[in-house]
Amino acid sequence: MARLKSYVELYRYTVPIEFGTMASTEDKDGTSRPFFVPSFTLKAASYTVLSGEQSLNSGPNQQEENYYAVQEINKVKLNMLARIQGVKTDKGVDKIYTVNQVNLGNGYDPRSYDLLRLVWGNGVEVGYRNAGV
Repeated sequence: MARLKSYVELYRYTVPIEFGTMASTEDKDGTSRPFFVPSFTLKAASYTVLSGEQSLNSGPNQQEENYYAVQEINKVKLNMLARIQGVKTDKGVDKIYTVNQVNLGNGYDPRSYDLLRLVWGNGVEVGYRNAGV
């Protein structure tokens, strides 16, 4: 994943993303219901990664990829779960993304950032997470 810029402007860090884990609780009828437990929240900037090849991604294995820049260097780890505030599925449930790739920034530069790839869909559900690329 190539970086297009050496820094991201501060005014672009407007998207709150919660990072955390999944836990489950048992209902009165004995079924286990998973729910998201946030650990920390970071402000992120939406990021566009251009590629020379466009691929059509549709059908039952549809996968959504979003790229975000965060300023907290080395805080987000691979395979963490993330919830973007206000993003829901067509059923009205919050989308839980998986951090599929982390491109670490330079810890010595105050303007540097980590570049994250968040993935949703294509089998990336509560019980399963893609291995990092």
